Amino acid sequence: MPQYGKSIKTKTEDYKKLILDLSNYINPVSKEKEIFTREDIAKMSQKEFEQNEDKIMMQMNSIGVPTDEDLRTSQNQDYENDDTAQWIWVLDDTKKTHCDFCLSMEGETFENEEDAPEIPVHYDCGCQLVKFVTS
Repeated sequence: MPQYGKSIKTKTEDYKKLILDLSNYINPVSKEKEIFTREDIAKMSQKEFEQNEDKIMMQMNSIGVPTDEDLRTSQNQDYENDDTAQWIWVLDDTKKTHCDFCLSMEGETFENEEDAPEIPVHYDCGCQLVKFVTS
């Protein structure tokens, strides 16, 4: 079982402090671009929460749970022309175990997306590269 409510630490910093551009986030559980905000979760019935719990917990452990405003702000950033934008390797925290390669890549950063190894690395790999700004 993943350790819900606990931040994932990288070799450098906490993911939640680094990842600002949430527009590239793909939830490894659903394999879709979906982000649950605090407001979304607050409006959910118990049944809806239970149906989405694995996706919410994966998100919480990798990028946190932003507010609607955090999400809007993050997705309006101009990262194309930002020379501080980089990519960070994020593990799929829903997995009980990870392969040695994915574990070794946790928190690694890359100047360009093309510089990183191709994801998925293996069958059922939920790792992803997420864009972030260093300054």
